[in-house]
Amino acid sequence: MNIIFAVATHSKYMNQTLPILFGSMKKNNIKNSQIRVFVNEAESDDTVEKDGIIYYNSKEPTCFEWIIPKLILKNNLQSDRWFLLHDTV
Repeated sequence: MNIIFAVATHSKYMNQTLPILFGSMKKNNIKNSQIRVFVNEAESDDTVEKDGIIYYNSKEPTCFEWIIPKLILKNNLQSDRWFLLHDTV
Protein backbone atom coordinates (compact mmCIF):
# COMPACT_ATOMS: atom_id res chain seq x y z
CA MET A 1 0.00 0.00 0.00
CA ASN A 2 1.28 3.44 -0.96
CA ILE A 3 1.03 6.01 1.85
CA ILE A 4 2.06 9.62 1.26
CA PHE A 5 2.48 12.01 4.16
CA ALA A 6 1.07 15.39 3.11
CA VAL A 7 2.57 18.21 5.18
CA ALA A 8 0.88 21.61 5.20
CA THR A 9 3.19 24.52 5.93
CA HIS A 10 3.54 28.26 5.49
CA SER A 11 6.47 29.83 3.69
CA LYS A 12 7.23 32.14 6.62
CA TYR A 13 7.59 29.35 9.19
CA MET A 14 8.66 26.26 7.29
CA ASN A 15 12.38 26.69 7.96
CA GLN A 16 11.67 26.55 11.70
CA THR A 17 9.08 23.77 11.77
CA LEU A 18 9.99 21.32 9.00
CA PRO A 19 13.45 20.26 10.29
CA ILE A 20 11.89 19.21 13.60
CA LEU A 21 9.04 17.34 11.90
CA PHE A 22 11.35 15.64 9.37
CA GLY A 23 13.67 14.53 12.19
CA SER A 24 10.75 12.88 13.97
CA MET A 25 9.52 11.28 10.76
CA LYS A 26 12.99 9.87 10.04
CA LYS A 27 13.16 8.36 13.54
CA ASN A 28 9.87 6.60 12.74
CA ASN A 29 11.20 5.13 9.47
CA ILE A 30 9.25 7.41 7.15
CA LYS A 31 11.23 7.82 3.95
CA ASN A 32 11.69 11.18 2.25
CA SER A 33 10.12 9.70 -0.88
CA GLN A 34 6.87 9.32 1.12
CA ILE A 35 6.70 13.02 2.04
CA ARG A 36 5.02 15.80 0.06
CA VAL A 37 5.14 19.35 1.42
CA PHE A 38 2.42 21.84 0.45
CA VAL A 39 3.61 25.40 0.97
CA ASN A 40 1.12 28.21 1.49
CA GLU A 41 1.96 31.79 0.41
CA ALA A 42 5.15 30.75 -1.38
CA GLU A 43 7.17 33.05 -3.64
CA SER A 44 6.22 31.02 -6.71
CA ASP A 45 3.81 28.31 -7.89
CA ASP A 46 6.52 25.82 -8.77
CA THR A 47 7.33 22.29 -7.67
CA VAL A 48 10.75 21.65 -6.15
CA GLU A 49 12.54 18.54 -4.91
CA LYS A 50 14.99 18.80 -2.00
CA ASP A 51 16.66 15.75 -0.47
CA GLY A 52 14.06 13.46 -2.04
CA ILE A 53 11.11 15.45 -0.63
CA ILE A 54 8.79 17.13 -3.13
CA TYR A 55 7.52 20.62 -2.31
CA TYR A 56 4.39 21.97 -4.02
CA ASN A 57 4.30 25.75 -3.73
CA SER A 58 1.29 28.04 -3.96
CA LYS A 59 1.52 31.83 -4.01
CA GLU A 60 -2.05 32.44 -2.92
CA PRO A 61 -3.11 32.51 0.72
CA THR A 62 -5.18 29.45 1.60
CA CYS A 63 -6.11 27.84 4.90
CA PHE A 64 -3.81 24.94 5.73
CA GLU A 65 -6.72 22.51 5.51
CA TRP A 66 -7.39 23.51 1.90
CA ILE A 67 -3.87 23.86 0.48
CA ILE A 68 -3.34 20.11 0.36
CA PRO A 69 -6.50 18.98 -1.48
CA LYS A 70 -6.26 21.99 -3.77
CA LEU A 71 -2.71 21.16 -4.88
CA ILE A 72 -3.36 17.39 -4.99
CA LEU A 73 -6.16 18.03 -7.48
CA LYS A 74 -4.29 20.73 -9.40
CA ASN A 75 -1.23 18.48 -9.86
CA ASN A 76 -3.23 15.23 -10.28
CA LEU A 77 -1.21 13.55 -7.52
CA GLN A 78 -1.86 9.87 -6.85
CA SER A 79 -1.58 7.71 -3.74
CA ASP A 80 -3.45 4.81 -2.19
CA ARG A 81 -3.64 6.76 1.08
CA TRP A 82 -2.85 10.30 2.19
CA PHE A 83 -1.91 11.19 5.77
CA LEU A 84 -2.37 14.89 6.55
CA LEU A 85 0.09 16.60 8.89
CA HIS A 86 0.45 20.21 9.89
CA ASP A 87 4.08 21.27 10.12
CA THR A 88 3.68 21.89 13.86
CA VAL A 89 2.66 18.30 14.69
